[in-house]
Amino acid sequence: MSEESKKIEETLTELGYAIESSGARGEVRGDWPCMAYAVQIFRNKRMIWTGAYRMGTGYRGPFPASPGQSSQWPFAASLYYALKANRNLVDKQLVADASAWIANRNKVRPPLADVIYSLLSDASGADETFSDWCGNYGYSDDSIKAREIYDTCRDIASALRRGIPAAELKTLEILFKNY
Repeated sequence: MSEESKKIEETLTELGYAIESSGARGEVRGDWPCMAYAVQIFRNKRMIWTGAYRMGTGYRGPFPASPGQSSQWPFAASLYYALKANRNLVDKQLVADASAWIANRNKVRPPLADVIYSLLSDASGADETFSDWCGNYGYSDDSIKAREIYDTCRDIASALRRGIPAAELKTLEILFKNY
């Protein structure tokens, strides 16, 4: 974690923010193998957002030094070294599952700052009309999928506005300006 990220994490904690998440599970979205988490964000011990958060498989961390009691260890070790060598593995679900297994062994969880930054980013265009939003983000305004994404961004913005005072939202936008 960079020094900037550490400072932002500290500031968020001082402001009363906290995160809880499940362990990772492997998932493939389109052609992207990733690790999916169920996440809850709290402000002053009150939940303000809950949902899915995904991280790339590169965040899994190093391979655990000890196999412990897992029968999956030889399989995961072989896959880990293939991943580390940047081999183009065809089975994306296998990559995602092995990465999630390694991440769980390393107790890798989504950083609070990353999740809040993503939420603020997703919510940033929520006040635009659907047509303007599509134009600004490169979507067709005749797309059902684009409408679903737009509606999700508006839902995130609504949840943030319900849980965070407007002045503090502005403070967070400034805090994350160069994140």
